[in-house]
Amino acid sequence: MVHGPIEDFLYLASLEDGDHAHQLTVMTNVVAWGATFLFATGRLGWGTILALAVGVLDGLDGKQARVKIETSKVGKLEHWFDAFFENSWWIALAYTSNTLGDSPALSAISRF
Repeated sequence: MVHGPIEDFLYLASLEDGDHAHQLTVMTNVVAWGATFLFATGRLGWGTILALAVGVLDGLDGKQARVKIETSKVGKLEHWFDAFFENSWWIALAYTSNTLGDSPALSAISRF
């Protein structure tokens, strides 16, 4: 309900720019690993914002690959990359939680 309209808007805008699904896959992974870094360093608010952006970008790259028929063997590996960075978020969040514990710093850091 939320991602669909955003993806549609961005997809129509990307038609004019000539973006390709492969470029979006790379950009999605860069943003996803940025979210992992932010989660691991305790910047939970910004990490969440990037993780939400990854959801939109990932849907957009899949939509574009299907519509433009740009699927490839390499593109099938994208699902493995998705699983890898999504699991890295949980690990980073666990690390941050373990490092900061119940300290007052956790509540201050998690604000952004």
